[in-house]
Amino acid sequence: MIAWFVIHIVFLLAVVQFVVIAINGRNNEELKHFCLTLVQYLWELLAFITFVRDEQPFPMGPFPKHA
Repeated sequence: MIAWFVIHIVFLLAVVQFVVIAINGRNNEELKHFCLTLVQYLWELLAFITFVRDEQPFPMGPFPKHA
């Protein structure tokens, strides 16, 4: 359920980033890094659900940090 919510947020932010690029001609770096963090979190959720990963994702484990 959380993964479904997160994927919708990612798609919404992709649309926002597209609008920002259309207006400014370049992407918003903060939004780009936030989207990357959300994608990493989504990967952690899906990996845990499919038993690829044993560590529990947020909120049971730490939220992923962008390197």
